[in-house]
Amino acid sequence: MLEDLRGKVVLVTGASTGIGAAVAEGFGHCGAKVVVHYNRSQAAAEAVAEAVRRAGGEAIVIQGDVTRKADLARLIDQTVASFGRLDVLVNNAGVVNRRSVIKLDRDEWDRVIAANLTGPFLCTKHAARAMTAQRSGKIINIARCMD
Repeated sequence: MLEDLRGKVVLVTGASTGIGAAVAEGFGHCGAKVVVHYNRSQAAAEAVAEAVRRAGGEAIVIQGDVTRKADLARLIDQTVASFGRLDVLVNNAGVVNRRSVIKLDRDEWDRVIAANLTGPFLCTKHAARAMTAQRSGKIINIARCMD
């Protein structure tokens, strides 16, 4: 049975598609207030937010690039400004490299590291400040892998 999360605020990065979309909708089924984050897929993010609402939760959509420190700070700030707190951060946004590591060049490597490691680190850092101020919070990290 799913936990009742009514009133809890959940931010899911990379929530416009795939695992992130399913996670966001799942939190909606638990009655949470969900921030659906996206980078480029606004229409898909809006559809996920609507699915969260149909499931019984509240939802807003916020755009940002997880490789940009300022975007991540804004993402956390807008979440707290919109809902008054942040209870759960799900670091889901990232990229999957479908090329063999043998063929991977340095620019592609840097892009993978920025999205999959640096982004979640910076998002966690900003979220931890908000969670520390309210004296509670949970952080969930979803990993990506390379071929």
